[in-house]
Amino acid sequence: MNETMTSHRKAMEYADEAFYHKLKGDHGKAEEFFSLAFELELKAAASYKNSTLEPTRSVLYRSAATLACDCGKLREAERLVAFALSGDPPEEIAEELRDLLEVINFKRHLKIHDIEVDSSTLQLSIAGKAVSHGMAKLGDFIPRIQSTEKIIKRTFERMCDLPYREGGRGKTAVRKNACYMSVPKAASLSVSIKIGRPTEQHDLFLPPTVIIDEVMECFELLSDSKIESLKKRINNAAYYRNFMGLSKRMEPDGENISLVGFTVIRNGIEKMVALKKMTDFVMDIDEESVAPKQEITTVIGQLLYANSIKGEEIKVKEENGSVHTIVVPEGMMSDIVRPLWDNTVIVKGYYSNKVIMLEEIQKVEE
Repeated sequence: MNETMTSHRKAMEYADEAFYHKLKGDHGKAEEFFSLAFELELKAAASYKNSTLEPTRSVLYRSAATLACDCGKLREAERLVAFALSGDPPEEIAEELRDLLEVINFKRHLKIHDIEVDSSTLQLSIAGKAVSHGMAKLGDFIPRIQSTEKIIKRTFERMCDLPYREGGRGKTAVRKNACYMSVPKAASLSVSIKIGRPTEQHDLFLPPTVIIDEVMECFELLSDSKIESLKKRINNAAYYRNFMGLSKRMEPDGENISLVGFTVIRNGIEKMVALKKMTDFVMDIDEESVAPKQEITTVIGQLLYANSIKGEEIKVKEENGSVHTIVVPEGMMSDIVRPLWDNTVIVKGYYSNKVIMLEEIQKVEE
């Protein structure tokens, strides 16, 4: 099996080279090295085709399937995962293969088919147990569309150096750069969101391409857990909290929705970003400006009201009748907190002067 290990090691070297070029933005070179890596890893895996030696067999086929996925050979990747599972892989490896199959299927769903797209088009797709052929529960899909629209609008305002706006009508430029949605497409469930802009005075408005690219860059940093880089990119506390709060609403729940992804086309190449479930929810952009926090506390109850009259406060009433006053930081009230009025919510925060300083709020699903 020396030849097999030689092929495997060389495949890993090519894969490292591919990732290097991908990070540099040289997608042509990245694709070339991913293809070379895949061919060598496929050769290594094929030498164990009739073997029962585990986990070597399943690990090599998993690696080959991953590389096939990386270079866009999704049908081949699907076949390799199925072949790996047809053996007797250890349960841990089998779970990883099933997870990889979900990624492969989702990448296939993310591909843009049968629609006219341009640089101002962003495709949103979801997949999971609650999604069938072109159908999903409204409660799983509509809020994610609404959150995407809000992120696009807030990104436009931020890039125009406008102060964060908690309420009221936005600037005319923001209102005229409206978002439009296509008819949902079957697959996982996908819609295309397009930014329109007025035909007059084009030069006075940010090109939709610039806005979409900024949104995708921020999603990519979040997906890669590069929080510090994301904070530097969104260097305004209110806009940062808003982006994180809306992204939290959009992430997969791990049950009904397992995958949430975005696709754009640049220079004829599809760029895809899949959101992950956030484990650490970081809101504060400037930790030095925040007083030392106590232990995080959690409250579950009905959101009684959400207004900005008294210092951005809300009230949450528990089942036992206890009512908690919660202070909402700038960037969260309008887009994240107020839409949850009269719902049962989970609030996380820390006590300060007998009130809870909000860190995270989520609706409790029925």
